[in-house]
Amino acid sequence: MRHIIIFTIIFILNIPVNALSNEKRYGQCIIYLKQEKYEETLRCLKEIIKNEPKATKAYNDLGLVYAKLGRLDEAIRQWLKALSIDPTFLIARYNLVRAYLNKNDYNNAILQLKTIIEQSPKEEKAYNILGIIYWTLGQYELAETAFKKALEIKSDYKMAQLNLAHLYVEEAIKQYKKLYLLNPQDEEIKEEYKCILKVNKRDANAHFLLGRLYQREGNLNKAIYEYRMASKLSEKYNALFFLKEGNKLRKKGNLQGAAQNYKIALALDPNLSYAYYYLGLIYQKLGRYKEAIISFKKALSLKNEPKFQQSLLSAKHDLEVDIKKFINKWLEAWQKKDLKKYAIYYSPRFYSNGMDLEKWLSRKHTIFSSRGDIKIKIDNLEVNYSDSNIVVCFHQHYQDNQRKDEGKKCLYLEDRDGWRIIREEWYPL
Repeated sequence: MRHIIIFTIIFILNIPVNALSNEKRYGQCIIYLKQEKYEETLRCLKEIIKNEPKATKAYNDLGLVYAKLGRLDEAIRQWLKALSIDPTFLIARYNLVRAYLNKNDYNNAILQLKTIIEQSPKEEKAYNILGIIYWTLGQYELAETAFKKALEIKSDYKMAQLNLAHLYVEEAIKQYKKLYLLNPQDEEIKEEYKCILKVNKRDANAHFLLGRLYQREGNLNKAIYEYRMASKLSEKYNALFFLKEGNKLRKKGNLQGAAQNYKIALALDPNLSYAYYYLGLIYQKLGRYKEAIISFKKALSLKNEPKFQQSLLSAKHDLEVDIKKFINKWLEAWQKKDLKKYAIYYSPRFYSNGMDLEKWLSRKHTIFSSRGDIKIKIDNLEVNYSDSNIVVCFHQHYQDNQRKDEGKKCLYLEDRDGWRIIREEWYPL
């Protein structure tokens, strides 16, 4: 947050008007500068310096033009030259501070600010910028002191007030985070932590931490909302960030946590093919083959990668093997007339031929009680699937002491902690 509101120093152009011999030249320099004719501006200012070697303001303006051209080292040399002529030239020194900050040279920026404060003890802006640098470096006590000093000089200095407030919020977040990590089941601490995070509405880190808190609670929708806010405020928290987080957790064996991060990545960027691919790998490992197939198909629709195709074929094979195992167990329970085991393979939502599950099992109980040995043979098994259904069809040869028939049977399956039959269809051959 602080980087949005605090770097208020600007490179300051100061054109003197007291040197009559150079007045027209300065006027022309200003025209060139406004027209963004920087090379002409440079030549114009150098001509002024040639005629007046100690024209500190011309050196300052020369540094400004170099800065606009991205030649920051040359700009710094010009401002240092101006200050060698006049060490009290405040504008040049602030420009120098800004240049050092752009180079992340905090030590030299601090030295320049301390010089400003020595020369002008009531310069509240210098204290505010000093506080920002200390805050950036993690020296929070020095930052707090600097912001307070700025407010002593000017009590209504808004920038310092905001920076001090955000400094306190950031420190509070750290302390509440420590408390929460030590006492994750303490509802009072959890709610206080949420409240302090919500204070920093424009802070990407706060939204990210709040998202993590909701994610730990299992509230993925709220977590995704906070992560979206974090990604809007900072490129750091984009979809690739969560993709990488998911990969780290997957390698550590935390499949559930990895899957959550892949889902978050896809919520931020629905076109991230590898998030679908890695999610498919997790589903396949967990035996959720239908979901794995859907994920691999989605990955392939976004990017035609050979390994996506290979994984899709592998998941389809695993699905068919798993379903065949299920069918064999179902057949075994049927042939043994074990109604208790037979019932396990049916969904509570089962409905077929005008019968719900209760009526269906009641009918089977009557058949099992009144018939002799049951023999069933199946062949030509086919597995068909879409995003909504798994349908298994085969030729069925049935025989008991009272009945013998042959037909095509289709079972409609759902995945409820394992395959369950939700409908049966049989057609005589």
